[in-house]
Amino acid sequence: MLKELRVRDLALVAECRVRFGPGLNLLTGETGSGKSLIVDALSLTLGGRGGADQVRHGADRATVEGAFESDGTPASTAGRRRPKRSVSAAAT
Repeated sequence: MLKELRVRDLALVAECRVRFGPGLNLLTGETGSGKSLIVDALSLTLGGRGGADQVRHGADRATVEGAFESDGTPASTAGRRRPKRSVSAAAT
């Protein structure tokens, strides 16, 4: 289960932390409030492809991290996107 999603320098987001509780969690908000950015960040933590166009203007790289729990065992994933460089991701 996803416990927390941390985003830094992705698109328009300088820094954001979203914590998820047990059960159903919903993302709601007005048009342009960033719901799709949260979904995109989750996709990147799960191995989705990112590009330099997703890195916030003026930043060297974008970082997304997800904290998951499976059967009470914590796990995390992290991914970084750098403009005009190779894409790397790590899981622990």
